[in-house]
Amino acid sequence: DDVKVLPGFTGPQNVLKDEVPVFTGGDAEFNTTYVLENIQFELNSSELMPESFFDLDNVVAYLKERPDVSVELSGHTDDQGETAYNETLSLSRAKRAAAYLISRGIHQGRISTSGYGESRPLIHDVTEQAREVNRRVEIRFHR
Repeated sequence: DDVKVLPGFTGPQNVLKDEVPVFTGGDAEFNTTYVLENIQFELNSSELMPESFFDLDNVVAYLKERPDVSVELSGHTDDQGETAYNETLSLSRAKRAAAYLISRGIHQGRISTSGYGESRPLIHDVTEQAREVNRRVEIRFHR
């Protein structure tokens, strides 16, 4: 399960960017779900690829400027593979992203993680383009 989220959801027309905005490092609304646009992992792995670090560093910078803010990271997979495997993989990926934030100085008490596997797709389709959009890590900011 290779994670790749398309910038601005340039994929199928039934997903609007306004429905799930992309976090770019600027101000974020609390209790709003954002996609971390370029979080990518090795195939069937929770190992972060180097392309992921830029977006995660934006989260680190945001959190360092706002010590009263906490985050929830949620991992999602596409519909390929067994449900139980996808749930475990999605949680592992969210935890790996959290571990990166912790390694950059964010206290672990400010971060929660969850994995939803294939249960919350953005696009209900079986095309590769839809699967790419559905493989993602999302973030929510809380006070």
